[in-house]
Amino acid sequence: MPVTQLQFYQSGSYPYPIATTGSGTGMTVCIYQTEPALAVLTQTGYEDEIVYLALNRALPFERGRVAVQSPEERISGLCYDRQSHLLWACQTDITPDNRSHLLVALNPETGQRVDTINVPQADGRALAWNGLAFVRSVGSQLELINSNGTVIATRQLNFGEGCRGISASPWSFVATYGETRPLVVINFFAQVIGECANVPGTAGGIDAVAFDNLSSPDVLAQVPSDDGSFAPIGSEHDPEVPWDPSPWKFRHRIYVANESDQVIRFGYLFEQ
Repeated sequence: MPVTQLQFYQSGSYPYPIATTGSGTGMTVCIYQTEPALAVLTQTGYEDEIVYLALNRALPFERGRVAVQSPEERISGLCYDRQSHLLWACQTDITPDNRSHLLVALNPETGQRVDTINVPQADGRALAWNGLAFVRSVGSQLELINSNGTVIATRQLNFGEGCRGISASPWSFVATYGETRPLVVINFFAQVIGECANVPGTAGGIDAVAFDNLSSPDVLAQVPSDDGSFAPIGSEHDPEVPWDPSPWKFRHRIYVANESDQVIRFGYLFEQ
């Protein structure tokens, strides 16, 4: 299967809402207090907070934050189920009681656990949900997991690759495979169909990826204004103005969190 070579058009960036010296960043786009928001999980020591940033603004605007309740404070990957309005997270194997056999559902408004799914015990790093199944990264392997927790398929990545962040898009998944393949697009069978080698930021620093599945493409301007308005008319902040370069497949927005830089960059993919 041919792999499409892609470029990343950066349309903005935010500093990390909580500085961290470790690893364990997770991101997803979810509904928070009735509006779409970028949920950023930042791990500092043994405590996690989820910070919610307003979407489609050039300047960061924090809409709220919640503390993840014990004993779920050592979670890593983060994804969102829009049907149940729940955040799902995978657990690492460094928790005191080793809870890496669980996928944990959290109430986005409170951070409290409301459900769990038992899965094979493994050190989960990244997690995605596309409405039908989860994808969890474990070392150099991806697992396709159904809603009952059963692993229905696995795929081994190339030597030296490991998936540190993954997010579902309408027809595929967007992931980061490390320094040599910072951003890839894979299909439902985990085959790479697109890759972008030139993502801005320190090489190898991307630790989380979030695809905005909630914002309508019709209201996405190529570059958001400071406050999210569409003014002035006819500018790059106006959704009626065509994007240049044209986005790959359709208008979309992808967020990538670089731990080395402590910066979240956002933009879209276009074909070389």
